[in-house]
Amino acid sequence: MYDKKYKEGREKQEGIKTKMSGLQKADEEYYITSAYLLNIVSRASELFESLEPDEKRERLKLLLLNCTLDGRILHYDLKKPFDSIFNFGNRQIWLPRVDSNHQPADYM
Repeated sequence: MYDKKYKEGREKQEGIKTKMSGLQKADEEYYITSAYLLNIVSRASELFESLEPDEKRERLKLLLLNCTLDGRILHYDLKKPFDSIFNFGNRQIWLPRVDSNHQPADYM
């Protein structure tokens, strides 16, 4: 009976270790992917400017709906999920902290 319970306990322990290892790997991959995505987003303007006109048109077709030109003013709607991302980007919580001299505060 003892040997049977001991074996069951060891099997559960190994299963938990395997799950923990998988979760750690997923966590690391999440942060790598997030860092990569933030890097691309921070360089979006630079990357867009380096594209050929046809490539720019294709990228804009991925982002925009209902584009109209009123004189020199462009009116458009953003496609999903870019509309949500844009709205979150405009929220106060995403803005950097500001010190009493209205300078961005250092986080680290």
